[in-house]
Amino acid sequence: MDSLITAAARALSAGDSLAT
Repeated sequence: MDSLITAAARALSAGDSLAT
């Protein structure tokens, strides 16, 4: 479960980086 949360957090971080 923690791995899924971590993956989601990384995905959001990556999205923010691309959006910027």
